[in-house]
Amino acid sequence: MIAKGSWKYIFPFFSPILLIPLFRPWGIYISIISSFFGIYLIWFFRDPKRKIEKNGVLIYSAADGTVIKAEIEQREGNFHLNVAVRMSPFDVHLIRAPYDMEIEEIMHTPGKHKSVYFAGAEQKNERKLIQAKSEIMDIEILLLTGAFARRIDTWVKIGERIGQGEKIGIIRFGSQTNLRITTKRGLTLMVKEGDKVNAGITALAKVE
Repeated sequence: MIAKGSWKYIFPFFSPILLIPLFRPWGIYISIISSFFGIYLIWFFRDPKRKIEKNGVLIYSAADGTVIKAEIEQREGNFHLNVAVRMSPFDVHLIRAPYDMEIEEIMHTPGKHKSVYFAGAEQKNERKLIQAKSEIMDIEILLLTGAFARRIDTWVKIGERIGQGEKIGIIRFGSQTNLRITTKRGLTLMVKEGDKVNAGITALAKVE
């Protein structure tokens, strides 16, 4: 399957095929090169089927990629989970709900398109913050653009209830997703920096 809304990015790379009868032989060469990028985008915007096993004591990753931060802090009687996942050009770029939740707010902040490898990207780059809640926790999912990621599409709306593992959006061409959880329940971290994770499949933490 192809991620929703992706064909409009893919079709233009196959349009040069129409030039072949008019511009021989250059039309053929251009079409081959352009079609190669089109095929890559079909793969890049893939939406593989996943069997989501809902579990009320597990918090799943919201994105595919590599964990660059994983920590749990206890402050003022609450447990705070903070996990950042960096997405490479080879990862699936769909974002999924880490837990059953209700959308409370979606905030878009315009900004730069610097590489997420540089400090300050979370404050300077274009981003979307999804705030949600469940019966036992507050959930924040921060979607960051990067040097090549130029668009964040969200498919949910305020007040909507989303099941654990359901698709909530996509970052077009990258690049980082931060998940922040606040709960009074105890949390046990299940990942560490450098781990590869998959959205809706890899458990980041266990709820006590």
